Order: sequence, then C-alpha cells, then structure tokens
Amino acid sequence: MLCCFFANPLSRAELPSSDAQIRKVISLLMSTEASDVVVKQEIENLGQLYDDHPNEYVYVMNRTVNVLFQENRKNGGKWNELIDALSKKILAKDTTSYQSQGLQIEVIVYYMTLNTGDTPALMSSNRKERAAELVTIWQCVSEGIDPDWDPYDPKNALPPYFPSPTLVEAWDSGQSPDSIKDPEVREKVRAEYEEHRKKQVAFSKKRMDQKEAKDVIRRYGDKVKEYLVNSYSIQPFATAELEALLKEHQVDEAFAKEILDAVKNAEKNADAPKTEAKPE
Repeated sequence: MLCCFFANPLSRAELPSSDAQIRKVISLLMSTEASDVVVKQEIENLGQLYDDHPNEYVYVMNRTVNVLFQENRKNGGKWNELIDALSKKILAKDTTSYQSQGLQIEVIVYYMTLNTGDTPALMSSNRKERAAELVTIWQCVSEGIDPDWDPYDPKNALPPYFPSPTLVEAWDSGQSPDSIKDPEVREKVRAEYEEHRKKQVAFSKKRMDQKEAKDVIRRYGDKVKEYLVNSYSIQPFATAELEALLKEHQVDEAFAKEILDAVKNAEKNADAPKTEAKPE
C-alpha cells in the first residue's frame, strides 16, 4: 500500500505546481545518484496527490507512469514493487473523468505486460479478466462521444440570453437582472437568466467531455488494439471469447473487426503447416 504522506488533503491554493512535479519526479527516476528511498517516497507522495486531486494531477501521473515503466525496464525490474502498488491504486479509483480513464488504460497495457513478462502461458492464463477490464473502460470512454452532436455545428449553438417576449420591454440589453426596478419582473428575468446560465454550463461541459473522450480514443486506440491482439494471438486461442467480449461491451464495429481480423490471421498462421527451408 502507498503511505499517506499528507495528513490532510491540500487545498487547491496549496497544491504543488504540476510542471514542477513532473520535472522533479522524472529527474529523480532518471538520476543515477538519487537514492531508492527518495524516489519511492516521491512517487508515493505523487500517488497521494493524484488520489486527493485527480483532475489536477492526472497529466502529471500519466507522464510519471510512462517514465517509471521505461526506467523500470532499463533497470531490470528495479521498481516492480512500487509499480505494483501505484498501478493498483490507479486502477482502483472509481472515476468518470475521461483523462483518468485514459490513464487506467495506460496502466493496464503496461502493468499487465510487467506482470506476465510477455510469457505466453501467463498472458493466456487470466487474459479474459484483463481484457474485460480494458474494454469496460474503453466502453465508458466511447459512450462519452455523441456521433450526432457537433458543438461547432451552428444548429447546436447556444444563443446568448434574451428574455421571453413578455419581459422584453423591461429588459435593457447589457443590464444585469438586478438592475430591473420592478421586483416581479426582476425575479422572472433572474430565473430565466439563471436557467440559461445552467444551459451554458451544461453545453460547455458536454463539449469538453466529448473533446476529452475523443482525445483518449485517438491516443490509446492503437495501444488497446495491440494489447488485445497480442493477448489473443497466442495458444490456446480463444477468438470466440474475444469476439463475445467486444460485442458485450459494444466496441465500435470497425475497431472490433480490425482486432478480430488480426487475431484470426494469427490463429490461421499458427494452424498452417510448417515448411522447412530447402538447403541451397
């Protein structure tokens, strides 16, 4: 388990700079002089910051995970125990943030490879469970994209607030509702204005959510495909299992077809009779 370095979660004003955290953690990981204890403590501190403030530190954590896994491979699994604890912490987090779900995808792809060591027997032993976890997250992200809604299409644009016809005469464009003298009209305009403001907030959130979901699909699509293809392209083959899993989680048909075609091709090649090279 990761230790809790901060007794109480820090307020937003007290949070360490994201850029400073990235530079500090990465420099420690790549340093030949930093002690293992210092590196471990810094990663654990960052894990706690992400746990308390995921939106502020998801980018920092993503960069850290990438560098941590790369340096771990270079150093023969030096940080396996640390990665194990950090990965479990990230995967256990119940999140609706598409950026955090993208981080979870990143961790699954790297972390599962770490634990199997690319050994076929291990990769096939519990691949359904790992694949299900991956496509479940992928489904959540995919559902954040409305293919029929384009925020930049004029027909979906949210016009500026203008009072209803019965209140137009009491409204001077540019005024705030508080400046209207008639208390009854003022309250009606204020209610309309607040309702419009809520629509603006919802519109902005939907636009940002869709952008983040699309970014995750674009960034991690190849990694998800590669992971699933590699996991199911080894014996014993279980192509029907993978196909059912992709269908159950409503994975995009074209994307699912790319994955299944690659797996079926691998299975076909494995079944093909081996021909020995003829001596020259």
